[in-house]
Amino acid sequence: MEEIAAVRKKEIGAINYALERLRLKQRKLELNNSLDDIAKQEIAAEKAGYEAQYKQYQVQLVECIRRQDRDSLVATTGKRSTLKFLCKVVRAFQPNAMSLLDKMAHYGTKLVECLTR
Repeated sequence: MEEIAAVRKKEIGAINYALERLRLKQRKLELNNSLDDIAKQEIAAEKAGYEAQYKQYQVQLVECIRRQDRDSLVATTGKRSTLKFLCKVVRAFQPNAMSLLDKMAHYGTKLVECLTR
């Protein structure tokens, strides 16, 4: 999950930032009437490089998501079963299998966790 966020935020974010800067540069040249064929070619070449990098990171991102969604669990409650991806499960516990002391400790830590956030 952290790897996905890092790819989205760092790598893809940096490429999006660079593409936006390139767009603004092109717009500035247009407003100054300085946009000639050479400048257009340079901007297009730079943009193609960024788009190639973007595609590489997109492939990496899809692979990370596939790995994350590979594992799942089936939770059964009464007569109903639901499929959950393990990447979405934060914490699982079985309160019916806990003793009174275990329950007190568990809910006590949950209370402390809630109050300290």
